[in-house]
Amino acid sequence: MFGQNPIRPLEQHRAGDQLRVQEIFYTLQGEGPYTGVPCVFIRLAGCNLRCHFCDTQFDSGYDNQLSLAHIIKAVDFHVGSDAHFKRKLVVISGGEPMIQNILPLIQTLLATGTKVVQIETAGTTWVEGLEEYIDNGKVVLVCSPKTPKVHPKIAQYCVQWKYVVEHSRVSLHDGLPSYSTQTNGSAAQVYRPVTTPVTTIWVSPCDAHEPEKNIQNMVTARDSALQFGYRLNLQVHKIVNVA
Repeated sequence: MFGQNPIRPLEQHRAGDQLRVQEIFYTLQGEGPYTGVPCVFIRLAGCNLRCHFCDTQFDSGYDNQLSLAHIIKAVDFHVGSDAHFKRKLVVISGGEPMIQNILPLIQTLLATGTKVVQIETAGTTWVEGLEEYIDNGKVVLVCSPKTPKVHPKIAQYCVQWKYVVEHSRVSLHDGLPSYSTQTNGSAAQVYRPVTTPVTTIWVSPCDAHEPEKNIQNMVTARDSALQFGYRLNLQVHKIVNVA
C-alpha cells in the first residue's frame, strides 16, 4: 500500500455481525509474543492511517462483508481437520482491525474453540468490552504505534509493543523511531509506552524491499535491542516463506 490507501472511517457503532474481511488464512505467526505458533489470520479490511512503509494489501476487500458464521466457517475450512486444536491461536489484524466492532467476532471465536485471540493494532482507537477478555488472558494486544498518541485504553491494557525501525532514523535516547510513519507530513515521533515489569518492547527491521537497506535496518534493530534491552523481532513468516 505504501501510503496510497484510502483512509477509512471508524465503524465501531455497527453491530459487528458482519465485518469487512480482506483474507483468512492458516500460517505461522511471524512476529511478537507468539512467534512460530501455528495460527489463523483474519485480516480485516481498511485502515484509518497511511504509513509510508506499509506493504500489506488490506483494502481491496473493503466491500467484502462477511457474517460471523461465514468467518468461522472459513477459519475452520483453512485449518482443515481437527479445527479446534489448530484454532488455539487466532490473530485479528489489518489494516486496522479496531476500526470495526470486533467484539462479537472475538466472543464467537472463544465460544467455538479458540483459546487465545491476538489483536494487532496501531492503537489509535478502541472497542469497548475488550477489557474483560484482556483481564482473563483470552485476548492479547500487540500495539505497533504509528502516531504520537494512542487511545487511553490501549495505553492502559497493552503490554506488548512493536516498533518498526529504519537505519539512521532512531532516537539516540531510546533506540525507537525518531520520525512519523504517516504520509501527511507530520514530523512528530511515535508514541512510547510507560514501561512496567511486564512490558515487552519489540524492535523489527523495516522491510525496505532493497537488500542493502534491509541489512542496514537489521543492524539498526539488532543494535537497538542490544543497547536498550528490547527484543529483536524478525518476520519469521517471510524467512520460512509462508503467508
